[in-house]
Amino acid sequence: MFTTIFLTAEEKELFNPLSDDLKGDWELKDEVINYEESADKQRMRCKLMKLSDPVLQKAFDEIQSIEANSQEAFAAWVDSLKLAELNDEDINEIFYALGPVSISKMLVQMITQAKNNEDIEFIAAIAAIRHVMFTPKQDASSTS
Repeated sequence: MFTTIFLTAEEKELFNPLSDDLKGDWELKDEVINYEESADKQRMRCKLMKLSDPVLQKAFDEIQSIEANSQEAFAAWVDSLKLAELNDEDINEIFYALGPVSISKMLVQMITQAKNNEDIEFIAAIAAIRHVMFTPKQDASSTS
């Protein structure tokens, strides 16, 4: 089980007013996203996405052909997924294609809609994925 949630300043502002029951014993850590997103970058990440589930890949191919070059179409497709039912490889591919900016938008929405501990655990998991995938790692030699 996660005990830390990596949140941006905006996400913390939304998280802090939640009830004490929801906030529980979570340790909040600062997440800083230093990434400039563009439609071209996201399109390229989508083109590189390879899903292992053929049904999922077919659905993604269909949405891409209908809504070529549309970040909104991709975001709507992701919103339609039941992430808890996907395998780890496909989740990694989808979150890489989303990128840190879209994941942050998703987290803002999730925090504002959080109603129970499972919602908070899911927020922590998504924030951890973003942190691992997109936060630059410090060089061990520079921290000494």
